[in-house]
Parts: sequence; structure tokens; C-alpha cells
Amino acid sequence: MTDPSRLRVLTVPKHTCGQCAACCASFRVGPLTDHDIERLKAAAPAVLAAMDDPPAEFLETDGYRGQTAWFLRKRNGFCVFFEGGCSVHRVAGSEAKPLACRMFPLQITKTDDGLRLGNRATCLSDAAVYRTGDGVPAPIVAAALAESAALPRAEAPAEAALLRVLGLPDVDDPMILSFLAQRPTPDEPPIVEPWLEATLGGMLEEIDSILQDGADQGIALGPTHPDSPTGKELARFRRWHGARNPERAGTWPPVPPEGVPWLIDAVKRQTFLRQYQSFPGLAWAVLAWLAAARYAAAYVTETGDGFDPARFGRVWAAWTMLLEGPRLQRALVLRPPPFE
Repeated sequence: MTDPSRLRVLTVPKHTCGQCAACCASFRVGPLTDHDIERLKAAAPAVLAAMDDPPAEFLETDGYRGQTAWFLRKRNGFCVFFEGGCSVHRVAGSEAKPLACRMFPLQITKTDDGLRLGNRATCLSDAAVYRTGDGVPAPIVAAALAESAALPRAEAPAEAALLRVLGLPDVDDPMILSFLAQRPTPDEPPIVEPWLEATLGGMLEEIDSILQDGADQGIALGPTHPDSPTGKELARFRRWHGARNPERAGTWPPVPPEGVPWLIDAVKRQTFLRQYQSFPGLAWAVLAWLAAARYAAAYVTETGDGFDPARFGRVWAAWTMLLEGPRLQRALVLRPPPFE
């Protein structure tokens, strides 16, 4: 077995935060390390005293990759420490925040071949800054590596073939669909538009159910919350979809060439960092990411003066973050895949 301390990257991670707070409204804030909890408990008296509506409790446990881990509680769709911004950061400084918060979208994943490091593509700003953003500060990488010993190993099916396909010249989403469908050549990709239309309808119905449950039970909605950045992106998408030109209804063509370079890079990073582990399998995860790409591309193409890759990436990231939730995933896989 390879030395687990070996560090692997696809490219040097770059990122500039857009201050959108979408990560504060993700499904879960964590998992927290022992050091995170120590820092939070030390900072909590001052932080809670400074908040307008301090929570009674701020920690909770939940399952994580077959183990039990600590997370920050959620309230009104956001982390309990969020009041127009991070209260922990505002009162106690960035060093008091959980490592996962300071790192985002930087991700470290422990695998059999070492530690994989890179930026998740689910940040709403990623498409705008993935090539030109600031280099990740060395102290953040060092802190992540220091905590990596406590990470559970991310087991995975064979992904090497997909990464090879993603590395081919001129690859696009029809070619990836051909690979998933096990077509001998990419010349005749599977027809997926009827599946995309039916799947979107099912997911929107499930979102309505999630929102209703939130209103009835007062549960944390995560990214679907109407006040979260992803919830606002979703609301704009739904207004467009409801009023979409009838001549275009049900059509979900491939992503335009301007959006392909970032999309391929994003899918490659998501695969490399094994961000598909909450899905029933790698193929379903890639289908979800490509579905999000088709929805985002149609929306951006039809509502702008031209195709804007950064805007496309923002909508794709919002949909992809939404699809990390188990209820939307169930709605996605309710129908058989669009090919045998």
C-alpha cells in the first residue's frame, strides 16, 4: 500500500472568496475535528454574547462515512453562528472557525494512494476564479494536513477510466454520456433529453415537498432555504422554467463550447476528490452533474445576452449542492438511467 502521507493534486488549487455565504447554508457544517470543538467552546462565550439571537446549543452529531461525527447545528437554513455573516469570525477571528469553514472549497480526501487535495467545484464562485484566483494559503494546507490523520478513508469504485476520459482532448458532455452508456464510440451519444425533463419535474416536486416540510415542521432546509444563496438561484431558475418559451420546453441541448472547459475541470475535480460518495454510485453522480450542467446551460443561454461561463458555473454549483441532499438524490434515481 502507498504511504498514506503522500499528497496528490490535479492542479494547484486557486480560489478567491466571493463572500456569498452559500457554504454557510450547505446541508451540514463539518465534520468537526477535536481541535475545532476545543476552539469553538473556548470562543463560544464571547461569540454567543455578541449575537442578537444566540442558539441554546451549537453542536450535534450525525453519521459521516460510516462513523459518527460532530457538526454545527443549522438554523433558518444557515449555520447557527450565521447572523448576516459568520459571528465566530467577526468576534473571535478566522482561527476560531472550524477547519472545514476556513478551508472551503479546499477539500482533503484520504484514499489508499495517499491524500488528495483540491477545490470542490460546488462553490458558487468557482467558475469565475478557478484559473485566476488567489493561491491557497500555505497555513490552511498545513492545518488540513495536520488534521488528516483523523479522516476516514474514502473507499471508491474504479474511477481511473473516467479520469482518463475526462483527460482526453475535445471531451464534452455527450462524450461522457457515451462513456457512461458504454457506447463503443462517442459519435452517437444516448438521447437523454426526455429523461432530463422527467427527472427535473420529479426533483422540483420533491423541492416543493421539502419546502412544505420545512414550513410545517420548522426543520433546517439547507441549500433549499429561500434565503440561502442556492435557494435564491433555484427560485430564479424556477421562475424562468415556469415561463419558458413553449417552443424550447423540454429541450436540454449539450453545454456550449464556452462552458465545456470549466465543466470538464469541475467533473474531474469532483471525481478526483471522491465527492460522489453520497450517491448510489459514481455513474449516478456523473449523471447528476451532467444533468445540472444541461439545466444550467439552458437557463444561462436563454436568459442572458450571451453565454457567460461564470454564470453557468454558479447555477451549476447551486444545482450540484442541492443534489448533495438525499431527498433530491432519491428523486433523481427514481427513474431508470437514460440508457441501458
